[in-house]
Amino acid sequence: MRLKHILECVLLGEQLHPQEQNKFGKIHLCFGTLQEVRQRSNTCVLCQGLVQLADSCPGDSEENSEVILGVGPVTYSEVLIDWVDVASSLHACETQHGDKCNRALRPQHPPGFRLIDVTEGCVVSVSQFCKYAALSYVWGANEKPCLEATTHNIRDLEKRGSLHKMSIPATIRDAMMVCTKMAIRYLWVDRLCIVQDQGHEKNIQINAMGTIYNNSYITLVGLEGSDVSYGLPGVFKEERSCRRVLRIQDIVLTELYPHHRYKRLVERSAWDTRGWTYQEALLSKRLLLFSHSGLFYECFTGCDLSGEPFPQLIVPRWPLFNKDIGPAESRNEWDPSKFFSNLIHRYTKRVFSYESDILRAISGILNSTYGHDHYFGHPFPIFDNVILWKAEAAVHQERIPASGAVFPSWSWASVNSPIITNSTPVQGIAVWATASSDYDFRLQPLKVVSPWLGPLYNKRKYSTLFESHFSQLLIMAWKGGCFSGKLPDELNYVASWDQLKLLIKKRWGDNGRHHIIQDAHGPRETIEYNDKFSSEHVSKARSSPGAIMVYTQSLRLRLMSSRELCSSSDKHIKLYTKAGQAVACLDKKSVNKDWFLSRYGDKKGSIYLDVLALSLEFSPSIRPDGDLELSGLTRSLNKMSYRDPHGHYLGPGIGFYEPHYAPIVNLIVVDSHDGLNKRVALAKTYLKIWVEANRKFGTFVLV
Repeated sequence: MRLKHILECVLLGEQLHPQEQNKFGKIHLCFGTLQEVRQRSNTCVLCQGLVQLADSCPGDSEENSEVILGVGPVTYSEVLIDWVDVASSLHACETQHGDKCNRALRPQHPPGFRLIDVTEGCVVSVSQFCKYAALSYVWGANEKPCLEATTHNIRDLEKRGSLHKMSIPATIRDAMMVCTKMAIRYLWVDRLCIVQDQGHEKNIQINAMGTIYNNSYITLVGLEGSDVSYGLPGVFKEERSCRRVLRIQDIVLTELYPHHRYKRLVERSAWDTRGWTYQEALLSKRLLLFSHSGLFYECFTGCDLSGEPFPQLIVPRWPLFNKDIGPAESRNEWDPSKFFSNLIHRYTKRVFSYESDILRAISGILNSTYGHDHYFGHPFPIFDNVILWKAEAAVHQERIPASGAVFPSWSWASVNSPIITNSTPVQGIAVWATASSDYDFRLQPLKVVSPWLGPLYNKRKYSTLFESHFSQLLIMAWKGGCFSGKLPDELNYVASWDQLKLLIKKRWGDNGRHHIIQDAHGPRETIEYNDKFSSEHVSKARSSPGAIMVYTQSLRLRLMSSRELCSSSDKHIKLYTKAGQAVACLDKKSVNKDWFLSRYGDKKGSIYLDVLALSLEFSPSIRPDGDLELSGLTRSLNKMSYRDPHGHYLGPGIGFYEPHYAPIVNLIVVDSHDGLNKRVALAKTYLKIWVEANRKFGTFVLV
């Protein structure tokens, strides 16, 4: 074959000039589209082999895609994993990729931390740092009893050589073999290193998942199979049945994996659908993913085949998993609320064997990113954004608590649906506080959640872009009576937005709104807001698992009957005062219809509910969609905007010819019963309409 002659010349060049290997390795021979190769396969042996490789990948190969042959050295024996090459990849990452792939270890292991000693074949307790691998896999339906650590057998598992004598699930057995091959003595596997029936210790370990996976040297991922008995393909020869390699005369053909193929391979796996594996992938510094199609390696800098033929010929890929999870202030995220919105949307699409795991299976990410500053899945630094969550599914159901779990109505965890959280800039105007923890419900001192009094989440572009506009908007809301504190006298006489901006900077500094909101709620001396949460409110919150308190302004508004709500085709439904004035629009997508019908289905007349003010937001008054969200509340959107005496509009893009903004108030609609309140829906209104309504201040306990 002439092709053979070309290949031999290329390979000879590699041998003569090894320093130029990368240049030779990037030689690609294009054979045309798959359709063209298929047409030639009737008369060409090589084309027959290429078509055979393509057809062995059902659903992956498109007729108009190009067929490219990469040139590089390979022997037929290399179809098995080359562990020397794997170790080389890990060593290169460790020594060449810098701090990003070698994050500092967390300060300490959680109490009761255990590892499998693969050399001694037993479970051991560990207090000192050591090099270990972690395993990420699919537990499965547990139709057949599989070995796991319990209070009854943990002492047996700790005996030297015990694991060599027991029937170990294939995936764990293979992971132990991988550690042996890579000279990693210790392995962490949840089902053997966490005592499964010891509730308190188990909770501690689960909440420390961020530390466990962050501190692991490598995480081994089982992409194939749907339970722990499947094994890790490639570790033993008989388990690598689907490896696609062909020999044509003296030429060995093996399929290569561009990024889209690798992405589909992962997305089709049961592993990528499971709730627990999401944080395991994101929290790990390095991933080694085992599949029938190859052994894949991921770190912060990219991903590639590892221990496989032609690693230098693979089309470059980027990591599927954004492992940039760490303390919030250390990340380069431009928009922290967008980061969380994407995170939670992907996470809530996943499947759980036990719905009660929805919060536990993301606790590692939350703890790694926000420390202890989160409550029922809501991070405190962006609480005002996250509380505006909605279910993506048009028809969704409540998540049913089990095994002592609690899913309060105000939390996104209460809904069994992919979740969308608000990622546009908002300014909170309510005071939120908790009085207990979210996983063991232990009583705690009153803790203010919002306004956030801790370190600012992000001091970069995101927080400064709207800083001035929100500071001025807070002053306008303060003037309109939205806060209980006394407005400084000098702010009553302002001639322009520029003058107001200077006064704000003089009184509160560059970070104006962070301090304005504190003063607006009352004297800075009462920073703990004890005056807003009475002992009765605190007592009720502590006696109601999942409760959170909110101090804000509210209105009692009339909602249409349940039948009208569920049959109406309007996107937004108006809310009325007793006098019949429309003052807000209910977001129909945020309504849990099943719960609503069960609660109000028998009522024939109007329904009165409390509407609470949560936050302020800038909404463009000139939009292509005609601002459908608040249609019908006013005949003139221009009248809903704020202008200074010079005619300049308040908001981003201030000026005569820039799109102007109509400030709106984000609202939550709640149903009250025995002093406790459940979320019914979200709503919105214009700030100018809200300040004219007969509002009142009050404290509500939400469950």
